[in-house]
Amino acid sequence: MSALKGFLKDKGYCKIKLEKLTSNHRRFEASINGVTGSFILDTGASSSCIDFKDLDRFEVEVNDLSIRAAGAGDSNMQGSVSFGNKLKVGAWKTKEFNLVAIDLSHVNKALSQEGIKPTDGVMGADFLEQSGAIIDFEKNKLYLKRKIFKK
Repeated sequence: MSALKGFLKDKGYCKIKLEKLTSNHRRFEASINGVTGSFILDTGASSSCIDFKDLDRFEVEVNDLSIRAAGAGDSNMQGSVSFGNKLKVGAWKTKEFNLVAIDLSHVNKALSQEGIKPTDGVMGADFLEQSGAIIDFEKNKLYLKRKIFKK
């Protein structure tokens, strides 16, 4: 067992395998409100996002609050916020995860041009902070601090 893996396991972290894509992005599986999807890990994204077209699939309800979002390839996107979603990644989970719904067609078009399957969303800095994430890029592993829920 590597020193990092052993140390983090002792500190209550769970390990998530990351898939390294030909675009150099990292992808992993997560479930939102009990529905599993494929997500890109994006350390440069401030907020985690899903595509407007997947709101029903992930049982995500957005409020009427319209926000302006900026991202790679588009600096003037409209988005809507969804509060209090259930997010599960491996053994890590939370019942209070906020998402931004935006049009991710430009992201999936770029992935498609690289021969990569579309993504269901992007997990950004909000997720990384909330989960106490540590990324091991060399081994393509994501470590998340497990929360202990009282019954």
